[in-house]
Amino acid sequence: PKVALSNILENWRDTKFEKRLRTLAKQEKFVNEIGITQEEFNEAINNIINSNINEFEGFAMKRSPSELSEEEKKKYREMQK
Repeated sequence: PKVALSNILENWRDTKFEKRLRTLAKQEKFVNEIGITQEEFNEAINNIINSNINEFEGFAMKRSPSELSEEEKKKYREMQK
């Protein structure tokens, strides 16, 4: 499913990625220079989000935190923020 850029930015509000995403979103010239359209940029961001959602859900589906490695536990805690 496609998500509007405004929804992407809202989803990442108050995270360490918000400032960078907003900067990239405003740099249409940059997007054009690397040879992609705004729609392709949005799709790439959507793919990153979906990948993270899938990974997060994979962590959440474990029966207990003890099934996660220390690295997975750390990443899961970061993703919950």
